[in-house]
Amino acid sequence: MCFAELVASIPVHEYAQINEAMMDFHDKCVKRGTVALYIDLVGYYCKQTASNYEKHAPFYTANVLRHMNSDDSATVDKVVHCLAAIFARLPKENQFALVPLIRDAIESIAVAPVDEHLGAQVYRKKVKAIGMLETKEGVKTLAGVIQNSIMHGSLRIRVDSAYCFKYLIDFASPAAIKTEVIKICGALIRVVNDKFPPELKIQIFLSLRIMLVKAAAMVRAMVAQLQTTFLKAFGDPQSNETVRQVVVENLLLLIKMTPKADPIVKELTSQLDGDKSDGEQKVAVSQALALIIREKGKALQEAISKQTYSVLTSIVEDRRQTLNDRVLVNCSMALGFLSAYSSDPAQMTELFHAYDGGPDDYRISLGVKLGVLMNGSAKIPAAESLEQEAASHIARLLSTLSGIVEVDGRDISEGRPDEEIFRFDGALDALGHIMNTFLRRLCPSTSSQSKSVFKAVTDSGILQKLNGEEDFSAMSEVYR
Repeated sequence: MCFAELVASIPVHEYAQINEAMMDFHDKCVKRGTVALYIDLVGYYCKQTASNYEKHAPFYTANVLRHMNSDDSATVDKVVHCLAAIFARLPKENQFALVPLIRDAIESIAVAPVDEHLGAQVYRKKVKAIGMLETKEGVKTLAGVIQNSIMHGSLRIRVDSAYCFKYLIDFASPAAIKTEVIKICGALIRVVNDKFPPELKIQIFLSLRIMLVKAAAMVRAMVAQLQTTFLKAFGDPQSNETVRQVVVENLLLLIKMTPKADPIVKELTSQLDGDKSDGEQKVAVSQALALIIREKGKALQEAISKQTYSVLTSIVEDRRQTLNDRVLVNCSMALGFLSAYSSDPAQMTELFHAYDGGPDDYRISLGVKLGVLMNGSAKIPAAESLEQEAASHIARLLSTLSGIVEVDGRDISEGRPDEEIFRFDGALDALGHIMNTFLRRLCPSTSSQSKSVFKAVTDSGILQKLNGEEDFSAMSEVYR
């Protein structure tokens, strides 16, 4: 402490010598394993000096942050107090430059990439928690700087801030973050509702997702604001497909916190029925609607159920030529899910057979049949028989309308008008969408529904035919 007092008392005009002395002291402490002394020095100096240390604040911050997860709890406490001292005398605009350092420090200590193709959105946790983030003061110290930066910084700084908030929520203990959750949530909502690009929005929505998983009870007061934010994101021109998929997952977490999903279902139905959202936006809207009906359909008011049924029926029967195929299949699945809550179980059987018409109905027939079988009802009449019928239907479609010339002997897209609307290249493509979006989420691989679908694909012989092909170039259109 004597050395710290001496350094803090050196006149301002000799600041260069002060910094040289502190850098030298840092190097010696690292070599001797006494970094706690360096942390004490920096903290005391920043509190007591009359010098302007803004220029070297990043150097001090980076050195101290390296020890935010020290095995020694006393050292972690020193880190918290030292960082608070560094930040306290810095103007807010000078704190922006420290956010990338916070992100780098956390990623170095706690984050490992999983796969380069998955990007930074998916990571492996090298540690369960970070020592500094297991204390209220530690969370508060970092949250203040990050919040200021995400509200007022440049785009690059805002993106780094969003990453930092995501990590802060993920690596903090629930008790430590409790007092900061509402403030963090509010800041994230304000920024994500503004006109920023997807690279920022996705990190904010991922932060909110972790918050809903880890601190659901703490953000209950923000449910209404979160609901509005998530629903607005579907029609946001600044959102892309990746952002909208994260929003779907967030909505599914949010509805678990609400006794009724009527307002959400009503708004999703309205977006699906209206013209303000484009085809790609309606893919996410219809997916969210289908999964929420599956989860909360029993609690829907009768008026909302009827309205939703009317819109879904209108889409699959009257708007096939104008809507994206993914939307059509999602709406077909939603009809199947909604049938679970009909007063007469026989209506499920009626819906199951309702769209067995012409050959161009494979999108709808696959959706309603598998939707009925996957709707979770224990009252499906003759469920085993319907599963067998569905399996035969799938096998037949894959043999005749697979979308692969080597299997069908014809190009299913031949004569299709040039249009921007997405179309499935056959039943295999449509079935793949159902399996990826609904089956793997709702039905374990050991379930009767999954086994039935797997068996149908096998019985169709399509895999054997494809395996026998020497040239797979014909599949490039199906799996583009």
